Amino acid sequence: MEAHLEKSIREVMNQPSVTGAMCIDGKGLCLIAKGTADPTAAGFLYEISRCSNQLTNSAEGAPVVAIEFSKTQILIKHGQNITTVIYKEKPK
Repeated sequence: MEAHLEKSIREVMNQPSVTGAMCIDGKGLCLIAKGTADPTAAGFLYEISRCSNQLTNSAEGAPVVAIEFSKTQILIKHGQNITTVIYKEKPK
């Protein structure tokens, strides 16, 4: 599984505007983090994604949560076993 996560994170990091990426397990622990992704924030980001799932009908699928700052955007998506977090530069 670790090799698969490593490959997936590398692919994400090669996308335009992406500055960081992280995968979080079902307990809120960081599995892997690259670039500007802060592994110490894993628990907080996991809880945000978990709580956002309670706001929607499960038939719609998990929502993508966007946290926006002046120059950065953090995208969070809660999956079945892994929560994915992507850090991006906002378009100018």
